[in-house]
Amino acid sequence: MGPCIGLRPKASDRVKARIPSNEAYVIPDSSPEPDIEVTERERFLTGVIDAVPAMVAYWDSAMHCRFANKAYLAWFGKSPETVIGSTIRKLLGEELFALNEPFIRGALAGRAQTFERTLTKADGSIGYTLANYIPDVDEQGAVQGFAVLVSDVTPLKEAEAKLRIAASIINNTAEGVIVTDADGAILSANTAFATMTGYTGQELLGKPASDIQVSFQDPEFIKSALSDSRNGQWSGEGVCRRKNGSIFPVWQSINTIEPGEGGPARYASILIDVTHQWQENERIQHLALHDALTDLPNRYLLLERLSQLCSIAERERRPIAVLFLDLDGLKGVNDTFGHEAGDLLLKMVAARLQRRVRHTDTVARLGGDEFVVLLDNAANKADVARLAATIVERINEPIKLHGETVHVGCSVGIALNPEDGTTPAELIAIADRAMYKAKARGGSCFVFGAELNGGE
Repeated sequence: MGPCIGLRPKASDRVKARIPSNEAYVIPDSSPEPDIEVTERERFLTGVIDAVPAMVAYWDSAMHCRFANKAYLAWFGKSPETVIGSTIRKLLGEELFALNEPFIRGALAGRAQTFERTLTKADGSIGYTLANYIPDVDEQGAVQGFAVLVSDVTPLKEAEAKLRIAASIINNTAEGVIVTDADGAILSANTAFATMTGYTGQELLGKPASDIQVSFQDPEFIKSALSDSRNGQWSGEGVCRRKNGSIFPVWQSINTIEPGEGGPARYASILIDVTHQWQENERIQHLALHDALTDLPNRYLLLERLSQLCSIAERERRPIAVLFLDLDGLKGVNDTFGHEAGDLLLKMVAARLQRRVRHTDTVARLGGDEFVVLLDNAANKADVARLAATIVERINEPIKLHGETVHVGCSVGIALNPEDGTTPAELIAIADRAMYKAKARGGSCFVFGAELNGGE
């Protein structure tokens, strides 16, 4: 008979060689006196092959089965008597035989064959195999048959399918995902991470993560983060740099991938681009501190800045001036042209005020037609007076509004620190009272808080 899995006996032993130790597996031998040494060797080989979990069989050149191990018979759910001596067409069935026939013909032509196949097992379950057809060629080069080695790779295929699903989920998730080694080199990166950073997947492989994760360029940060991550997980805010050099905020978490026995450490990082959330938070904070119409600081932000300046002024000589403005004539604009025109006029007044002060000063709108100018480190009273006069003059200039020329004025009250007060409440109150005194004088003028002592 032909050899088992390609182990051929010597030419002198070819006729005598048999596997009598398990007669159900082979065609019975009619030789009257088998060679004892060969018989023992074949018995040993048969035992070894039966212990192999892979399926092993031998088919001669006529495509008859000469040998099948236990795993092979168990796969098909057949007895040795049914398989040994039968044809491969009968065992496989017409459909499967037609699929395998090109490989069978190739093996019988002396060419080794390797292929995968999906099969239905005897119990109805689906199995996956990796098949090898190994030609049995004698000394003269004639093909006597072929050995079959089939491995059941069902567990591997199932694991592969799970990994494929997991990889697909990771690759299609909106969050950026990278895996790095213990030194921080990127081993893999999903599409989202490549997209958010502007790199291609290939460019990312092997690249130090610290080149992209700006936070990780700080050795102390790295030490702290990785120290925590070795306990399971680390998460927090970070900053990443795109390929074009621009940076963006992220929320990132690092998870330790437990290494196998003796395996190297790995870290999986999940990064979420929080630029939109950051911008939205910034917008919300801005709206909370600024006037919705003019975008000037509102009362809350004005008082916060004034409070800071007053605190500084307690420790060092730092003159502060508060100018309280109230427009004269806004009601007439609203009554004549409507509130939409009045809103436009307020925006134009805000722009005029901002152009008159330094960038270190603050122009705020308290509401309605009331504005406050906060001067930090005002030079002296004369300079404050000159600025107040300029503001009054500038506001009094004609304004083009929807094709019409309108005129408004303003009354200004001025409070100085420390002459008129040392707290925000005191300074605002004195400036407010001084403004009403300016309005009582006919408007379009300014009054210092010191003038209140002479009566309102």
